[in-house]
Amino acid sequence: MVAAFPGLAFNGTMLVLGAPPNDVAIDPMDLIIGRRRLMGPPPGSRKDLRDTLEFAATHDVRPKVTRVPLEEAEKALTEMHAGQMHGRTVLVMD
Repeated sequence: MVAAFPGLAFNGTMLVLGAPPNDVAIDPMDLIIGRRRLMGPPPGSRKDLRDTLEFAATHDVRPKVTRVPLEEAEKALTEMHAGQMHGRTVLVMD
């Protein structure tokens, strides 16, 4: 992400849709001189949500969810901080 930022066009905008596993450092001069913007996603409308859910149903899009026993919560937290988790993790009490 950081390497791509200076390549944005003048007045370009980079939209960040997820959180990278490490801190991100952007040179302020890339923002100022190139009049570039770094922003999070805008909130969606109800129609956007309906369209997204319809697309997911039509194309059988499924989330990646990992179930972890509560006894392994510390291990799951360590993996999360290390950037080793993908998708969502749910702690379960069985």
